[in-house]
Amino acid sequence: QKLQSDYPRVQVVNGWPRMQVDGKFVTGGGLSSSIDESLYLAGQIAGESVGKQVELMIQYNPQPPWMVGDPSIADYATYAAVIKATSG
Repeated sequence: QKLQSDYPRVQVVNGWPRMQVDGKFVTGGGLSSSIDESLYLAGQIAGESVGKQVELMIQYNPQPPWMVGDPSIADYATYAAVIKATSG
């Protein structure tokens, strides 16, 4: 909410989004999204081939065991439990 209020022209996606690129802003939510962002920025700064090399060097190939790591693919019961657990 603070990011959206401080930068109203940046599109902030509800939930726990993967990496989002909006002009000069790169945002994301969650641990693997941070890795996505870092690889993207490495590619932007040093070139795509370097970004690819870093991805290979850290062996970044996420294969989560339950495939519910994003609200768009999670089953409703799991999503509802997370919302309940994280709402104040």
